Amino acid sequence: MTQTGYPNLTPTQKGELFISNDVAAFPYNDPDNAIDYCGLSGTLTFHQYIDIVNNSTIQLYFKIDTTVLSGDSSKWSALAATIGVVGNGAKLSYCWEPKRIVPTTKVTEFLRLNLKAYSDAGYTTLYGEDYTDYSYQFFDHTAGVLIDWADFENSLDDWTRSHANFGQFELNYPYTGAYSLRLGWTTLDDTYNCASDSSGTLVPNQTYFISKTFNLVGYTSAYLVLHSTRQTEGQSSYSDPKVIRIWTATKDYIIRIDRAANTTEPWRITIPLSCVNGTVKITAGFSAMIGDALKNNWIDAVFVAGFT
Repeated sequence: MTQTGYPNLTPTQKGELFISNDVAAFPYNDPDNAIDYCGLSGTLTFHQYIDIVNNSTIQLYFKIDTTVLSGDSSKWSALAATIGVVGNGAKLSYCWEPKRIVPTTKVTEFLRLNLKAYSDAGYTTLYGEDYTDYSYQFFDHTAGVLIDWADFENSLDDWTRSHANFGQFELNYPYTGAYSLRLGWTTLDDTYNCASDSSGTLVPNQTYFISKTFNLVGYTSAYLVLHSTRQTEGQSSYSDPKVIRIWTATKDYIIRIDRAANTTEPWRITIPLSCVNGTVKITAGFSAMIGDALKNNWIDAVFVAGFT
């Protein structure tokens, strides 16, 4: 069973993969999901990226079968998927998109994704399999306690910048009010807040960020809700990933956003928080290279909700 993303494996763990004759599925997104369904209706689609590694000597054909371990299985759909072929010694980043009808009460449900590899295109001869468990915490923040609210209306709302040139509020692309916060640089220089991890995937590094400390002791569950409103196109020489990165002392969330560049379309991003007194940090991929336009991300309306 693999519950860790491939980029987060230790060198020893990666080395063991290459001397094994097996297949493995690594959740690129953290398997612990939170969904604030306030104001939503109908059916939600989740984008769950999975890194599939084929360390065998032959090409393999992959498919997904999923079981609802805990929850109302009648509310879920699109749990199975046929992925297709992955060459020997190759890796594929696949977006699995399960669907769930919006619930009407706070609930946590668990799914087990079974990744199966077959040696034939007819999917009859099973070669190997692996699984990853996902949790989905559904809630409506208005049913809880609003612990903190920031909409960056010409103010950082007690968030702190790691650098004076990062995280400016401005009159562009707000979710609420007139201002938003730009997760990017203010001047054209050689600053670039992205790096390739050990699997070759571009992610924002942790050099520049905004941060704030929250005391969540006494709550049984708590969530950070963030609205990402816009991102610009990456440069030809630097492909900025469409990623928001949020991390604490114990968790690191790397969240992909499948939104067309240079379009204003709010995405609601939610993560569960540990109920401790701790600091949350937020960043995004950006570049600010000499002779080119600034490449940034914008966010607005960041808040924390808690439940007792």
